[in-house]
Amino acid sequence: MIWQYKPLPRPACNTVNGISIAFDPKRSPDYKVICICGHDLLAKHCQIKIYNSYEGCSWRDSGNPFVVLDEFLFNRGVFWKGALHWVGKGKFSLGFDVERELLFTTPMPPIPEGWAERRLGYFGESGGHLYLIEIYGPQTTVFDVMEMSGDYSSWFVKYHVDLSGLAAQYPSMIRYNVQDIHRFVFSVLHLVHRNVGQNEEEAILVLHIPGKLIPYNLRDNTLIDDFDLSPHPMSMEENLGLSYSLPQQQQL
Repeated sequence: MIWQYKPLPRPACNTVNGISIAFDPKRSPDYKVICICGHDLLAKHCQIKIYNSYEGCSWRDSGNPFVVLDEFLFNRGVFWKGALHWVGKGKFSLGFDVERELLFTTPMPPIPEGWAERRLGYFGESGGHLYLIEIYGPQTTVFDVMEMSGDYSSWFVKYHVDLSGLAAQYPSMIRYNVQDIHRFVFSVLHLVHRNVGQNEEEAILVLHIPGKLIPYNLRDNTLIDDFDLSPHPMSMEENLGLSYSLPQQQQL
């Protein structure tokens, strides 16, 4: 069944920090929804609640409340290798093994010297790979696409990207303020990893610039194609940006 939906009951908590789905259609048609709830009585504690499509129509607690000593983007959970991952603003990200229902931490890349906080540009999975992009400063078109190693030991640079040629081709990417200082306006929407031959692979960076979506081939740094963004390009532009801030907690 596709293009169908099912309403879920509300989890029994006052504060929802994030909800993510764990679903692998290659393994099973069933899915689990993971909710990170702020604890009602314990400060800086969260409780994981799970909704299992196979078990029925109710939420259940997973384990005990856990203390949160770092800032995690719980509203941006990514499912990879049987676990949900939440990127961290500090030295660690947080993972949750969905089958064993165990929490674990993984390292984050160091924040560059001169910057007080992490600048997240993209965090996602494609083709069995977990990717992270950090973009420091609106006046740059240069950044690295990092990939998590299979043993969770570290991030390594998979691709080095320089979009200066793209900015020359699409001057709408460049904005100036009253001091005539320029900044580049673009967002990374998605990274698509695919096999193109028996032993070849490529990664496509889906970029948004004002009014357009552009697929950018990271293997040879070329544009694949571009098309107009419709029907409301300006409203979409206003809602996309290079830096993500921690969301306000949602009250149910």
